Amino acid sequence: MPPIDPYHSLHRALTAEGMPSIDPSARKALIWAYSWAVPSADALEAIVDAAGGGLILEVGAGTGYWAWLLQQAGARVVATDRAEHAPPRWTEVVACPAGEAPRRHPDARLLLLVWPELGSPMASDALGAFRGEWVAYVGEWEGRTGS
Repeated sequence: MPPIDPYHSLHRALTAEGMPSIDPSARKALIWAYSWAVPSADALEAIVDAAGGGLILEVGAGTGYWAWLLQQAGARVVATDRAEHAPPRWTEVVACPAGEAPRRHPDARLLLLVWPELGSPMASDALGAFRGEWVAYVGEWEGRTGS
């Protein structure tokens, strides 16, 4: 059964044919409440399948929305971020530097990076310390994400 995903449903409704474009302030509020990237059922399923029942470590989890969805799909997920964020929180997000998170969770099989901040060393720090099998990257290739 696919996880309940209010952000994807809302995004589909707001971007349906004939709808006006989303106001920038509304877009900013959606990003604050959910995530930079709108998850799809296919993306979530691919991440769960790649983890194969092993631990998923999300670094830069923000509100924890992706982790929450993956948990609904039956995955074991630890969500981390560099700082405490204002509500909402979809699941527990542990404050932990990106390079330290993989050291604290050496048993993680999959590292999840969703829209890592452009110009920040967060993604490269996490990748440098990660010793698991898989990396799931959600963002733009050579675009406005990651380092």
